This record gives sequence, structure tokens and C-alpha cells, in this order.
Amino acid sequence: MVDAQANFDVTMIRRLVSERDFGRFFEQAAAEAAKLVGADGAALIEVLEGGDMQYRFFQGLPALHLKLAAGYRFPAANTTAGAALVNGTAIFTADYPNSAHAMADFVASGLKANLVVPIGPADERSGVLAIAWFSQYPVAAPSEATLALIMLLTDLMHSALYRQSLEQNLARQAQHDILTGLPNRRYLTEYLDDTLSSAPPSGIVVAVLDLDDFKPINDKYGHLAGDQVLKQLADRLKATLREGDVVARLGGDEFVLVLKPMADTAALQDFLAHLCQVLDQPYRLTEGVTVESLSSVGVAVHTQDHDRGEDLLRYADHALYIVKSRKAVRDIPWECYEPGAAALPGRHR
Repeated sequence: MVDAQANFDVTMIRRLVSERDFGRFFEQAAAEAAKLVGADGAALIEVLEGGDMQYRFFQGLPALHLKLAAGYRFPAANTTAGAALVNGTAIFTADYPNSAHAMADFVASGLKANLVVPIGPADERSGVLAIAWFSQYPVAAPSEATLALIMLLTDLMHSALYRQSLEQNLARQAQHDILTGLPNRRYLTEYLDDTLSSAPPSGIVVAVLDLDDFKPINDKYGHLAGDQVLKQLADRLKATLREGDVVARLGGDEFVLVLKPMADTAALQDFLAHLCQVLDQPYRLTEGVTVESLSSVGVAVHTQDHDRGEDLLRYADHALYIVKSRKAVRDIPWECYEPGAAALPGRHR
């Protein structure tokens, strides 16, 4: 076995802890772990919600099989990775193809032996580091001293995974509404501008909507009841969307839909009619109380090259103002602001 102490460089640890790019850090740490035992490469395998495991990367995997490890997902049960997680100890498999936990895909890739080390303490294990031999079989099992050094690297990886998770959560919170979990105005504006800048005018639809009688619900039942209505409204919007559509909350009871282009005006009308039918069902509060609050929708269709996301939001908001101004006499609860196109039913005249 390779002398781990000879291959261990303290300056390498300093270099790793100063690496700010998480992707580079994980791959460099994995490569150093493989170097300690003279292996060909190493993989970071993460634990997913529900108990499955998924490869983030497999550094050193033969080129023919690189696609295998790109997001490769598998159940943890009856695998070496799963056993290492449960036992909390490193597992060395000297003859992987003939082992009880061998996976056919990796036997086919030429994996001869591996060392799987759990990442993180017992109550928060985040994955495993899997060190692999492809070109030859290892001459001996890793020594205790070698395992201790590799576990130091996995401790650093666990810390980095934790910090990465915190940063991702903070970034998500900055772009998502806390109450409903939907994207917020900041996310929406960036999304719209990115979408419009990457594609020519194609009929993208922006719809701004709110509830006509939301304030009386808050006044009569309290803000917690109002929050229940908003969360149910958000759920209904998400259930109504097609693949590729986006919904965001601007604030209060105001929400925005960004819809893929419709086949024609009739298709847009049908969608709006279905949307309002879903939204206008009674909302159920605690203790069996139900309340009603009809919705109003303002719509804008992207047709101008120079229109930005904020322009479309302004057009749709103007259409919403029009439809709300005549809610006492209207037949159709939406209004479409679409310059140069025929008016949809319900358009202000």
C-alpha cells in the first residue's frame, strides 16, 4: 500500500480550506483522497430526500463510462455506500466484481476495488466518499493511519457541504416568498428579463392577479386566516400551471403568472376561464369555516422587441386595474392588454 504519510501534504489542506468554489473543492479533496491510497479516482455520492443516493461526480472514471456517474441515482439498500452510511465506518472491498454489493453498471465500467467512507457524524451524514481502483487491484487494505487522513478529508467535505447548503438556502430565501414558497418579485424580474433577452417575441403571457375581497377576510377572521387563503391560492396556481409556466408572489394577495405562448387567442381564453374557475372556489379555514374571494386577472402578451419584464408587468397591472374598476358589472374577470391585437372578451372599451 502507498505510504499515506509520504503523500500527505499539509499545504494541500491549507489550499483546500481556502478554495471558495465548492465544485473545485470537492473534486480536489476527492483526488487527494485517491492519491493517499494509490487509487485511480474517487466519487462524491450524496444522500437524497427519501433515502436514495446520487453521484455528484466521479473523478477518474474511465471516459467511456463518464455518463454513467452524471447524476447516477440508486437506492441505498444493499449497496456498499448504504452500508457505510448505516454502520458509520469505512468499508474496503478488495474484489468489487465478486462482492455481495457489486452493482452491475460499475462492474461493467471496470471497477476492481473500492473504499467507501461516510461523510459527516451519525446524526447528519450527508453522503459518502467512494475511492476507486480501475487500472489494478490494491496490494493491501488501507492502514489505520491512512484511514485517519482520509477521514480528515471527509470531515472537510462535510463542513463544505453544510456551508454550501446554508448558502443555497440563503440564496433561495432571497428569491422566494417565505409564506407560500413561491418565487418573489426579485426572482420574477430576473427570470422575465433573462427569458425575453434569450428569445425573440413569441407570445409569452404575463398575468397579474389578485383577490377582490381579501381585506374583509383579514378584517373578520384575522391575518392567520388570510395567510391560509394565500397559501391555498398559491397551491391552486401551482396545480393549474403547465410544464414550463412560472408563478410568483409579488406581495399581499398579488400574484404573477408567466405562461408559455398559447396556440391562439381562443386557447388563452380557455386557460383564463379554467384558471378563474379554479381560483374562485371557496377557501377552507380552520374549524370548517369557508370563505369566498373571487379573483381578477390582468394579462399582457409579449409582442414588442423592446419590451422588458417590467414593461409586461406594467401592462398586465394596467389591465388588472381596468377589470377591477368594473367588477360590479363585469361578466368576465380578466382583461387583456395586447397592443395591435384584437380585444379579448371583457376588454375595456
